[in-house]
Amino acid sequence: MGSSGVSPARARWMVACAAVLWSFGSPVAKMTAAHPLALVCYRSLTGTLLLLWILRRRRGVVIWSPFALVGGLAYSLTTLGFFFALRYTTAAHATVLAHTSPLFIAVFGYLFLHERIVPADSAALLLVSSGVLLSMSGGLDVHATIGDLFALGSALAFSVMVIMMKLGGERDSLSLLIIGGATTMLITLPFQFFLPFSLIDCTAGLFLGIAHMAIPFLLYGRALLSLRAVEAAIFKDIEPVLATLWVALTVGEIPDLRSLLGGLLVISALILLSGRSTREVRVLPEEDL
Repeated sequence: MGSSGVSPARARWMVACAAVLWSFGSPVAKMTAAHPLALVCYRSLTGTLLLLWILRRRRGVVIWSPFALVGGLAYSLTTLGFFFALRYTTAAHATVLAHTSPLFIAVFGYLFLHERIVPADSAALLLVSSGVLLSMSGGLDVHATIGDLFALGSALAFSVMVIMMKLGGERDSLSLLIIGGATTMLITLPFQFFLPFSLIDCTAGLFLGIAHMAIPFLLYGRALLSLRAVEAAIFKDIEPVLATLWVALTVGEIPDLRSLLGGLLVISALILLSGRSTREVRVLPEEDL
Protein backbone atom coordinates (compact mmCIF):
# COMPACT_ATOMS: atom_id res chain seq x y z
CA MET A 1 0.00 0.00 0.00
CA GLY A 2 1.22 3.51 -0.78
CA SER A 3 2.08 6.14 1.77
CA SER A 4 -1.35 7.71 1.40
CA GLY A 5 -3.02 4.71 3.05
CA VAL A 6 -4.98 3.98 -0.14
CA SER A 7 -4.59 0.71 -2.05
CA PRO A 8 -3.57 0.99 -5.72
CA ALA A 9 -6.92 -0.44 -6.83
CA ARG A 10 -8.84 2.16 -4.81
CA ALA A 11 -6.48 4.88 -5.99
CA ARG A 12 -7.34 4.06 -9.62
CA TRP A 13 -11.04 4.44 -8.82
CA MET A 14 -10.30 7.80 -7.20
CA VAL A 15 -8.53 8.95 -10.38
CA ALA A 16 -11.49 7.75 -12.45
CA CYS A 17 -13.93 9.71 -10.24
CA ALA A 18 -11.75 12.80 -10.55
CA ALA A 19 -11.68 12.39 -14.34
CA VAL A 20 -15.49 12.20 -14.47
CA LEU A 21 -15.77 15.44 -12.49
CA TRP A 22 -13.13 17.15 -14.64
CA SER A 23 -15.04 16.14 -17.77
CA PHE A 24 -17.86 18.54 -16.83
CA GLY A 25 -15.59 21.56 -17.34
CA SER A 26 -15.83 21.55 -21.15
CA PRO A 27 -19.64 21.41 -21.46
CA VAL A 28 -20.13 24.06 -18.76
CA ALA A 29 -17.64 26.41 -20.46
CA LYS A 30 -19.23 25.82 -23.86
CA MET A 31 -22.82 26.22 -22.63
CA THR A 32 -22.18 29.53 -20.88
CA ALA A 33 -19.90 30.93 -23.62
CA ALA A 34 -18.22 32.85 -20.78
CA HIS A 35 -14.91 34.60 -21.27
CA PRO A 36 -12.12 32.31 -19.98
CA LEU A 37 -10.82 35.00 -17.61
CA ALA A 38 -14.24 35.39 -15.98
CA LEU A 39 -14.90 31.68 -15.67
CA VAL A 40 -11.43 30.94 -14.31
CA CYS A 41 -11.64 33.77 -11.77
CA TYR A 42 -14.96 32.63 -10.29
CA ARG A 43 -13.83 29.00 -10.35
CA SER A 44 -10.56 29.80 -8.60
CA LEU A 45 -12.27 31.94 -5.97
CA THR A 46 -14.75 29.23 -4.98
CA GLY A 47 -12.26 26.37 -5.15
CA THR A 48 -9.59 28.17 -3.16
CA LEU A 49 -12.02 29.18 -0.40
CA LEU A 50 -13.25 25.58 -0.13
CA LEU A 51 -9.69 24.25 0.04
CA LEU A 52 -8.80 26.81 2.72
CA TRP A 53 -11.84 25.70 4.73
CA ILE A 54 -10.70 22.05 4.43
CA LEU A 55 -7.18 23.02 5.50
CA ARG A 56 -8.55 24.83 8.54
CA ARG A 57 -10.69 21.81 9.45
CA ARG A 58 -7.49 19.77 9.40
CA ARG A 59 -5.84 22.40 11.61
CA GLY A 60 -3.14 22.87 9.03
CA VAL A 61 -1.35 25.87 7.54
CA VAL A 62 -0.28 26.71 4.01
CA ILE A 63 3.22 25.33 3.43
CA TRP A 64 5.39 27.56 1.24
CA SER A 65 7.79 24.85 0.11
CA PRO A 66 9.55 24.91 -3.29
CA PHE A 67 7.37 22.00 -4.41
CA ALA A 68 4.16 23.82 -3.45
CA LEU A 69 5.29 27.09 -5.06
CA VAL A 70 6.46 25.61 -8.37
CA GLY A 71 3.51 23.21 -8.46
CA GLY A 72 1.07 26.02 -7.65
CA LEU A 73 2.37 28.13 -10.52
CA ALA A 74 2.15 25.11 -12.83
CA TYR A 75 -1.42 24.49 -11.69
CA SER A 76 -2.33 28.10 -12.50
CA LEU A 77 -0.87 27.76 -16.02
CA THR A 78 -2.71 24.45 -16.45
CA THR A 79 -6.05 26.10 -15.70
CA LEU A 80 -5.51 29.20 -17.81
CA GLY A 81 -4.20 27.21 -20.77
CA PHE A 82 -7.13 24.79 -20.79
CA PHE A 83 -9.90 27.39 -20.61
CA PHE A 84 -8.28 29.54 -23.31
CA ALA A 85 -7.98 26.41 -25.45
CA LEU A 86 -11.72 25.86 -25.11
CA ARG A 87 -12.32 29.38 -26.40
CA TYR A 88 -10.26 28.99 -29.57
CA THR A 89 -10.81 25.37 -30.57
CA THR A 90 -13.37 22.61 -30.22
CA ALA A 91 -13.88 20.76 -26.95
CA ALA A 92 -12.71 17.54 -28.60
CA HIS A 93 -9.39 19.08 -29.63
CA ALA A 94 -8.86 20.97 -26.38
CA THR A 95 -9.54 18.00 -24.12
CA VAL A 96 -7.59 15.44 -26.15
CA LEU A 97 -4.53 17.67 -26.55
CA ALA A 98 -4.61 18.75 -22.91
CA HIS A 99 -4.29 15.06 -22.09
CA THR A 100 -0.98 14.56 -23.79
CA SER A 101 0.36 14.98 -20.25
CA PRO A 102 1.23 11.24 -19.89
CA LEU A 103 3.90 11.75 -22.56
CA PHE A 104 5.54 14.54 -20.55
CA ILE A 105 4.98 12.80 -17.22
CA ALA A 106 6.66 9.62 -18.45
CA VAL A 107 9.81 11.60 -19.24
CA PHE A 108 9.70 13.74 -16.08
CA GLY A 109 8.89 10.71 -13.93
CA TYR A 110 11.91 8.87 -15.30
CA LEU A 111 14.21 11.88 -14.81
CA PHE A 112 13.05 13.15 -11.42
CA LEU A 113 11.21 10.25 -9.75
CA HIS A 114 13.26 7.38 -11.19
CA GLU A 115 10.06 5.60 -12.23
CA ARG A 116 10.50 2.78 -14.71
CA ILE A 117 8.64 2.87 -18.02
CA VAL A 118 7.52 -0.73 -18.50
CA PRO A 119 6.52 -2.13 -21.93
CA ALA A 120 2.79 -1.81 -21.20
CA ASP A 121 3.32 1.89 -20.39
CA SER A 122 5.19 2.36 -23.66
CA ALA A 123 2.37 0.73 -25.63
CA ALA A 124 -0.24 2.84 -23.82
CA LEU A 125 1.74 6.03 -24.42
CA LEU A 126 2.06 5.12 -28.10
CA LEU A 127 -1.71 4.75 -28.34
CA VAL A 128 -2.28 8.07 -26.56
CA SER A 129 0.18 9.95 -28.77
CA SER A 130 -1.30 8.35 -31.90
CA GLY A 131 -4.77 9.45 -30.80
CA VAL A 132 -3.53 13.00 -30.26
CA LEU A 133 -1.78 13.21 -33.64
CA LEU A 134 -4.85 11.82 -35.36
CA SER A 135 -7.07 14.39 -33.64
CA MET A 136 -4.77 17.23 -34.71
CA SER A 137 -4.66 16.20 -38.38
CA GLY A 138 -8.00 17.77 -39.29
CA GLY A 139 -6.59 20.92 -40.90
CA LEU A 140 -8.30 23.47 -38.63
CA ASP A 141 -7.90 27.24 -39.02
CA VAL A 142 -5.42 29.56 -37.32
CA HIS A 143 -7.63 30.23 -34.29
CA ALA A 144 -7.98 26.49 -33.72
CA THR A 145 -4.20 26.09 -33.97
CA ILE A 146 -3.80 28.74 -31.24
CA GLY A 147 -6.25 26.76 -29.12
CA ASP A 148 -4.25 23.58 -29.75
CA LEU A 149 -1.08 25.31 -28.53
CA PHE A 150 -2.87 26.49 -25.38
CA ALA A 151 -4.01 22.91 -24.77
CA LEU A 152 -0.51 21.50 -25.22
CA GLY A 153 0.85 24.17 -22.87
CA SER A 154 -1.78 23.14 -20.33
CA ALA A 155 -0.64 19.51 -20.63
CA LEU A 156 2.99 20.45 -20.06
CA ALA A 157 2.11 22.58 -17.01
CA PHE A 158 -0.07 19.79 -15.58
CA SER A 159 2.87 17.40 -15.90
CA VAL A 160 5.08 19.72 -13.86
CA MET A 161 2.33 20.00 -11.24
CA VAL A 162 2.03 16.21 -10.94
CA ILE A 163 5.78 15.81 -10.44
CA MET A 164 5.73 18.48 -7.73
CA MET A 165 2.83 16.66 -6.03
CA LYS A 166 4.80 13.42 -6.05
CA LEU A 167 7.96 15.08 -4.73
CA GLY A 168 6.15 17.13 -2.08
CA GLY A 169 3.88 14.34 -0.89
CA GLU A 170 0.51 14.64 0.82
CA ARG A 171 1.72 17.41 3.13
CA ASP A 172 2.37 19.82 0.26
CA SER A 173 -0.43 18.84 -2.13
CA LEU A 174 -3.20 20.84 -0.48
CA SER A 175 -0.96 23.88 -0.12
CA LEU A 176 0.00 23.53 -3.80
CA LEU A 177 -3.65 23.66 -4.84
CA ILE A 178 -4.39 26.65 -2.59
CA ILE A 179 -1.37 28.57 -3.88
CA GLY A 180 -2.26 27.71 -7.48
CA GLY A 181 -5.91 28.68 -7.05
CA ALA A 182 -5.07 31.96 -5.32
CA THR A 183 -2.46 32.80 -7.99
CA THR A 184 -4.96 32.16 -10.78
CA MET A 185 -7.58 34.30 -9.05
CA LEU A 186 -5.15 37.20 -8.57
CA ILE A 187 -4.03 37.03 -12.20
CA THR A 188 -7.58 37.08 -13.56
CA LEU A 189 -9.22 39.40 -11.00
CA PRO A 190 -8.15 42.76 -12.55
CA PHE A 191 -9.74 41.77 -15.87
CA GLN A 192 -13.16 41.43 -14.24
CA PHE A 193 -13.49 45.23 -14.23
CA PHE A 194 -13.41 45.20 -18.03
CA LEU A 195 -15.62 42.16 -18.63
CA PRO A 196 -19.43 42.22 -18.55
CA PHE A 197 -20.82 40.57 -15.42
CA SER A 198 -23.16 37.66 -16.00
CA LEU A 199 -24.98 35.81 -13.24
CA ILE A 200 -24.92 32.65 -15.35
CA ASP A 201 -21.15 32.87 -15.81
CA CYS A 202 -20.68 33.51 -12.10
CA THR A 203 -22.86 30.53 -11.17
CA ALA A 204 -21.00 28.32 -13.63
CA GLY A 205 -17.68 29.41 -12.14
CA LEU A 206 -18.88 28.71 -8.60
CA PHE A 207 -20.02 25.23 -9.64
CA LEU A 208 -16.69 24.52 -11.33
CA GLY A 209 -14.80 25.68 -8.25
CA ILE A 210 -16.35 22.82 -6.29
CA ALA A 211 -16.89 20.07 -8.88
CA HIS A 212 -14.04 20.85 -11.28
CA MET A 213 -11.32 22.16 -8.97
CA ALA A 214 -11.45 21.34 -5.27
CA ILE A 215 -12.97 17.83 -5.12
CA PRO A 216 -11.28 16.20 -8.15
CA PHE A 217 -7.86 17.62 -7.35
CA LEU A 218 -8.11 16.39 -3.76
CA LEU A 219 -9.01 12.92 -5.05
CA TYR A 220 -6.24 12.96 -7.62
CA GLY A 221 -3.61 14.25 -5.22
CA ARG A 222 -4.43 11.53 -2.68
CA ALA A 223 -4.50 8.77 -5.30
CA LEU A 224 -1.23 9.95 -6.83
CA LEU A 225 0.67 8.90 -3.72
CA SER A 226 -0.25 5.24 -4.32
CA LEU A 227 0.34 5.17 -8.08
CA ARG A 228 3.18 5.83 -10.45
CA ALA A 229 2.83 9.29 -11.99
CA VAL A 230 2.48 8.02 -15.56
CA GLU A 231 -0.09 5.41 -14.54
CA ALA A 232 -2.30 8.00 -12.82
CA ALA A 233 -1.99 10.29 -15.84
CA ILE A 234 -3.06 7.61 -18.30
CA PHE A 235 -6.06 6.61 -16.18
CA LYS A 236 -7.04 10.29 -16.11
CA ASP A 237 -7.32 10.21 -19.90
CA ILE A 238 -10.88 8.95 -19.67
CA GLU A 239 -11.74 12.65 -19.21
CA PRO A 240 -11.42 13.79 -22.86
CA VAL A 241 -13.64 10.96 -24.04
CA LEU A 242 -16.39 11.86 -21.56
CA ALA A 243 -15.99 15.61 -22.11
CA THR A 244 -16.44 15.19 -25.86
CA LEU A 245 -19.58 13.14 -25.23
CA TRP A 246 -21.08 15.73 -22.82
CA VAL A 247 -20.39 18.59 -25.23
CA ALA A 248 -21.97 16.68 -28.12
CA LEU A 249 -25.10 16.05 -26.03
CA THR A 250 -25.43 19.57 -24.59
CA VAL A 251 -24.33 22.00 -27.31
CA GLY A 252 -24.34 19.74 -30.36
CA GLU A 253 -20.61 20.12 -31.08
CA ILE A 254 -20.03 16.82 -32.86
CA PRO A 255 -16.39 15.80 -33.23
CA ASP A 256 -15.11 14.80 -36.64
CA LEU A 257 -14.08 11.27 -37.54
CA ARG A 258 -10.44 11.88 -36.71
CA SER A 259 -11.30 13.05 -33.20
CA LEU A 260 -13.54 10.01 -32.67
CA LEU A 261 -10.82 7.62 -33.79
CA GLY A 262 -8.33 9.46 -31.59
CA GLY A 263 -10.66 8.99 -28.63
CA LEU A 264 -10.88 5.26 -29.36
CA LEU A 265 -7.08 5.02 -29.25
CA VAL A 266 -7.09 6.74 -25.85
CA ILE A 267 -9.71 4.26 -24.56
CA SER A 268 -7.57 1.40 -25.88
CA ALA A 269 -4.63 2.73 -23.86
CA LEU A 270 -6.78 2.75 -20.71
CA ILE A 271 -7.93 -0.83 -21.30
CA LEU A 272 -4.35 -1.97 -21.86
CA LEU A 273 -3.06 -0.29 -18.71
CA SER A 274 -5.99 -1.33 -16.52
CA GLY A 275 -5.54 -4.95 -17.60
CA ARG A 276 -1.89 -4.92 -16.57
CA SER A 277 -2.72 -3.15 -13.31
CA THR A 278 -5.37 -5.75 -12.46
CA ARG A 279 -2.87 -8.57 -12.94
CA GLU A 280 -0.39 -6.75 -10.68
CA VAL A 281 -2.99 -6.40 -7.91
CA ARG A 282 -3.73 -10.14 -8.02
CA VAL A 283 -0.12 -11.10 -7.41
CA LEU A 284 0.46 -8.66 -4.56
CA PRO A 285 0.67 -10.12 -1.05
CA GLU A 286 -2.59 -9.85 0.82
CA GLU A 287 -1.17 -7.43 3.37
CA ASP A 288 -0.27 -4.98 0.59
CA LEU A 289 -3.86 -4.68 -0.69
